[in-house]
Amino acid sequence: MNFEIFLTIISGTTIYVLGQLIQGLIIKPYLEYKDVIGKIDNKLKFHAHLIRSKMVSDSRVIEVYLDLRQLSCDLESSFKKLLITSDDQKMKVSKAAQSLIFLSNVTGSKSHSFLVKQYDEIDENEQIVRENLNIPKLW
Repeated sequence: MNFEIFLTIISGTTIYVLGQLIQGLIIKPYLEYKDVIGKIDNKLKFHAHLIRSKMVSDSRVIEVYLDLRQLSCDLESSFKKLLITSDDQKMKVSKAAQSLIFLSNVTGSKSHSFLVKQYDEIDENEQIVRENLNIPKLW
């Protein structure tokens, strides 16, 4: 009788510990990665007019510049926490992060009175981000 109780306690504890490991090492990092992708989609839509505009106040340009740069870093950081990845995924995330940095730089350059007229490159880099992260363009 005591041995059955001991086995029940050990098996219950083992299942709990395994569940916590799976949650902490696989599920949480994946959800964090998906959350960053959602934020990228949101910020690309929210700041679209500022990314493409020539005439924007400096404070708003700096906000967009910092947002895009931070999202690029968050994307790579959250991807590195994933245990199961492929080289193809790594390449896609890298391309998307580089394109976010490009969009950040293009936006940030406006605050220094440098007017960028590379709208095709802006659209191309936004498309690279969307394609590589499987973010559909809904608008």
